[in-house]
Amino acid sequence: MKKLILIIMVISTFGCTNQKMMNFSVEVQLSEDNQLSVSNLIKVKTFLVNNNDESVTISHRSPLIQLHIYNADDELVTDLSHWDDYGFSYTLNPGERYNPGEPESINHLSVPGKYKLIAIARFIITDGNRNEERSIQSKPIIVEVK
Repeated sequence: MKKLILIIMVISTFGCTNQKMMNFSVEVQLSEDNQLSVSNLIKVKTFLVNNNDESVTISHRSPLIQLHIYNADDELVTDLSHWDDYGFSYTLNPGERYNPGEPESINHLSVPGKYKLIAIARFIITDGNRNEERSIQSKPIIVEVK
């Protein structure tokens, strides 16, 4: 009986490792250099990047990627936490950078200082039998507003 239980545990463990971990990243692109003034809009473009060796189909909300802005005290300056319902589907090819929208213009930085920008993508991997929800954030970008 102990051998049977052990065999079932080994089969279960190997069965769980069958799904491949999908690798994505989020990129942020500024249209200006990092020296900005209070009077100018900051234009930002964000991308979800498929870092896998195969195409991956995702379902996402609008917007796919939201930009969060933090001040020098690490307090959230923007409250852009509104996402519509899921309703968009797209297949990303290997290495593809995907952005379904226009560049975002930021005018929330009306006080001089340093700010941290972090883009967050939320989507569902819908390939085959997968239905895996993901939330990925970019590396922080520091901008200085004068």
